[in-house]
Amino acid sequence: MEGLAVEFAVTRTMRDAAALLDVVAGPMAGDPYAAPTPAREYPEEVGALRIGFLSGLSTLKVHPDCVAAVESAGRLLESLGHHIELAHPANLEDPELLTGLLPLIATSQARLIEQFSVAIGRTIGAEDMDCDNWALTELGRKVSGTEYLASVEVINRYTRKMSAWWAAGFDLLVSSTIPEPPPPIGELVPDSREPLKGFQRSAELAPFTLPFNVTGQPAISLPLHWTPEGLPIGVQLVAAFGREDLLLRVGAQLEQAVRWSERRPKVCG
Repeated sequence: MEGLAVEFAVTRTMRDAAALLDVVAGPMAGDPYAAPTPAREYPEEVGALRIGFLSGLSTLKVHPDCVAAVESAGRLLESLGHHIELAHPANLEDPELLTGLLPLIATSQARLIEQFSVAIGRTIGAEDMDCDNWALTELGRKVSGTEYLASVEVINRYTRKMSAWWAAGFDLLVSSTIPEPPPPIGELVPDSREPLKGFQRSAELAPFTLPFNVTGQPAISLPLHWTPEGLPIGVQLVAAFGREDLLLRVGAQLEQAVRWSERRPKVCG
């Protein structure tokens, strides 16, 4: 999808994440998008860094538990010897991003359904899909070629602006992963009475993660905080393009301090 989506895995430890990333790192012949090859094997990445932290956005209300998670992470990183500043890229909230993204997402969805139709030997229709995915597919079929290219231009402009913050001297950005505690299971399920409501609700949970799907920068979500009810609050770390090594290095430090891999939900005994 124009480089916006990357598949990896959920792991319990930083060592597992590093080992798996080491296996899949590097481009295959002909890949249109690729991150730089690491200078050394990722498991070896486990000095003080300049880190900006973001507890909220002017256009978004962030839950107090999520603010507390980021502030606690900032204090912890400072105690580990890193330099922490209340700072983030000025273009993070650029409204142009959303106008550019929707045509890309919708056209990619429409094309994917075409590919699935060919694969199964029949045309996929509304009766085969939930209402949100079908609405997105129909929207994608109406996007013109020039509208699509205009969206690519928006994404490229946004990426250049965002990357400048890291190029100016910051190593990492710390934020909440989503702006609220985990939603109940079923809340994001599409409702045929209100097409795209589930899709829009999902978008409300992605203001901190979506920008880096666009820029192609490596990011990691770590379970560093818990609500009084025991729900995990993820804290996101974002590095410059190609700097997965920094995420693994700092993630390993945080893992040693918080030891999240030793926690188990009550339902698991």
